[in-house]
Amino acid sequence: MKKIFISLIISVLVLSITVSATDYYVDINSIGGTCSDSSNPGTLTEPWCTIGKANAEIQPGDTAYIRAGTYTSNSNTIRPDATGTPSNYITYTNYNGEEVTLEDMVNGIVLIDKHYLIIDGLNIRNTGSYWVYCRSTHCSYNIIRNCDFFNITREEFNGMYFGLGNAHHNQIINNTLRSDCWPNDLLKMWQGANYNLVEGNTLLGGAHGGIVLIGRGTENSHNIIRNNYIRNHLHTGLNVYANADENLIERNIIVDSGEVCDDSGCSANTCGSSGDRSLARPWHPGIQLGTSNSIIRNNVLINNGPSIDLHTSAESLSSNNRIYHNTINQNYYGLYSNTQGDMYDNVFKNNVAYNNIVLEIRRAIAGNLSDDYYINNNIFGASSDIYPPGTSSIDIMEQNYPSLWYGNLQVNPLFIDEANRNLTLQNTSPMIDAGAFLTLTTNSGGGTDIPVEDARYFMDGWGLIEGDLIQLEGQSITAHVVSVDYDNNILTVNTPLTWVSNQGISLSYTGSAPDIGAYEYVSGKPPKICSDNTPYGQCSATQPLYCDNGNLINRCSTCECPVSYICQVNESCRASILGDLNNDGVVDISDLIIVANDFGKIQDFDSRADTDNNNVIDIFDIVFVASRFT
Repeated sequence: MKKIFISLIISVLVLSITVSATDYYVDINSIGGTCSDSSNPGTLTEPWCTIGKANAEIQPGDTAYIRAGTYTSNSNTIRPDATGTPSNYITYTNYNGEEVTLEDMVNGIVLIDKHYLIIDGLNIRNTGSYWVYCRSTHCSYNIIRNCDFFNITREEFNGMYFGLGNAHHNQIINNTLRSDCWPNDLLKMWQGANYNLVEGNTLLGGAHGGIVLIGRGTENSHNIIRNNYIRNHLHTGLNVYANADENLIERNIIVDSGEVCDDSGCSANTCGSSGDRSLARPWHPGIQLGTSNSIIRNNVLINNGPSIDLHTSAESLSSNNRIYHNTINQNYYGLYSNTQGDMYDNVFKNNVAYNNIVLEIRRAIAGNLSDDYYINNNIFGASSDIYPPGTSSIDIMEQNYPSLWYGNLQVNPLFIDEANRNLTLQNTSPMIDAGAFLTLTTNSGGGTDIPVEDARYFMDGWGLIEGDLIQLEGQSITAHVVSVDYDNNILTVNTPLTWVSNQGISLSYTGSAPDIGAYEYVSGKPPKICSDNTPYGQCSATQPLYCDNGNLINRCSTCECPVSYICQVNESCRASILGDLNNDGVVDISDLIIVANDFGKIQDFDSRADTDNNNVIDIFDIVFVASRFT
């Protein structure tokens, strides 16, 4: 009887329901047909004139394709009345790669109380206040990708602003953010921005900062800043401080912070604050850190003031950070810690600080707690200034404080081409296989739960990226971390492993041990870096690309597809089709059968059948599929 009932439902719905997911077109220049907001339905040949009209009409699952042209005034701000859902994103994108520019409006994109939006392939320039605005509100699961942002016209405002509310699980991917003057910060995440991903972007300028994460009264945590190129010639590259704890900063290239400044100050930063403009060239950091429990790894820092400026203030405690496998070259200061407050249990391990201008290490901690660890770094070139106790000799520090300072090298790392900023390693580099393992196992055993001395070197992806790929000493097998128990120092991995007590464990490596610095030397050849700066053997920020021996190839089975795209057998991605539950490229009776087979169930059902994610297979799921028949 149930099968007969379901068959009747399917028959009726297939015959009677029209398609509800819609593609709309905005065409200010009437390229495809004369545009009208008052009389046209928003099709390719009868398009609308303004984005504002699309804002009023667009619904979950719909896409607004914007044709070539320049869209000005607040009537073209992206600010939909509706919001998306987990299975039905709202998308705004340029049509067929055409050049679309939004400018001369107060805000380019407004995400107040907006969720599950995709903004793709647009140019946003010369806005009055913000490029992207999500402040004092809740915005989540939005994706901004492949866009170009340039300049704002209002003093001291920021480019992208997330925070003073609950901004989480947003993705800022493969964009260019740049300025000649304002915005003050190109990207600011302020008080209440958590679990956001910032990856693969190019950031140029910013009167104050390139990327700024500030917690202050509300925590900013579990944000991932990775694979970005940051060049803020006006002031600081990346600021993370004031209760912005438990973040990941990895594989960024940060260069030339404050380059326009000189020994008398920074008058060339005409849009900067008086404080920022008063700072001489050596005091514009690549990374400024007032954070705790964060991971800073595999970054390359060149020609900044302090490369990594770790400090404690009245609102920022710096403790329990793991700073490892960074390469630091030709900055005014290498590893820099200078504060009147407490600073403790920070570990500097396997970093290269070489040929910096003033000092390789500057350390002056006046607080009651000041024990940090310097382990197995390579520190060579300029002198160092370390207080207390007041010495410039790393040898003396290792002799007098052997539990805090040990294993550090002082040699030329032999980069491929330092003058042209290629800091990968020559095949004779003493950095190869010279790194310390990050931590050790604490007993012998096997399985997926690995007890270690210090789990703080690792992270499980936080639901944003894949967890760390780790490798045990003396083994070639690797495994991904799927969860970390920091309280009990246990790593849980996706593949069973075996280990003995005191066995080393690190991120994946080649050779007999990890290398020192940001780049791992691979198989007797310089490490491959693909054209988008993705290291060899890793996924690009542009899904589904994978860096295979220096070549970017499609590999969606490993690198996944962007939201709303489907991984195909040939490893490429295609746009998903709403209702295509079996991913065969069409919506037909076979998809409806998937829903019908589990109709009425509230548990133990095929997850594909629950199209609206309400944990029940009901008439709405039937309608969702049937209304989208190809």
